[in-house]
Amino acid sequence: MIKKIIIYSLVFAVLFVALTLYSLNRYGTVSAATIIIPTIIFAVLFIRNIILPMYKDFKPNNERLFGYENVQMDLSKLKKISTKSSFLGLEKRLLEDQDYYFDANYFYPVNKSGNTIKIPLTEISEVSKTNIAINRKRVWQVKATHQNQLVVFKFMDNDTLFNSNFKQFLDYVKKINPTVVKTGLLF
Repeated sequence: MIKKIIIYSLVFAVLFVALTLYSLNRYGTVSAATIIIPTIIFAVLFIRNIILPMYKDFKPNNERLFGYENVQMDLSKLKKISTKSSFLGLEKRLLEDQDYYFDANYFYPVNKSGNTIKIPLTEISEVSKTNIAINRKRVWQVKATHQNQLVVFKFMDNDTLFNSNFKQFLDYVKKINPTVVKTGLLF
């Protein structure tokens, strides 16, 4: 990945310098088109070939799990730990359209149709931050074993000054297995 970034940057720099020198020799000045057109071309190629492939497999696809199981739950008795953000539709490309709840013993993913999965907190193998943030909200991932397979759920926490449900969720998971929560220095 680093090699591709360096190659793209070097090609852009050489092309940019060559076009600038050519323009100076030929016309005695550098036009705005000489600067803007290669920059736009570089940006499009860089985003298409470097940035987008990094996030291609970021969004998990857990809809298949909801077909096997649907637990009837009164969600008002559970604590919600996820939120939705709207930043030009970016979250739709990175996150599934699901809400996440918990109680003292279980983690509950709920899809947009209202179907619910019940996963024991003891089956959670990792809770960690990802490198993605949308509107300054970090995207978290929960890895758990469900029906003898590893599943990954990614969401943005709803932690605010007035809502500490996500911190409580982390505390419950830490009580069960202190090595599961991988948060870094802060939070």
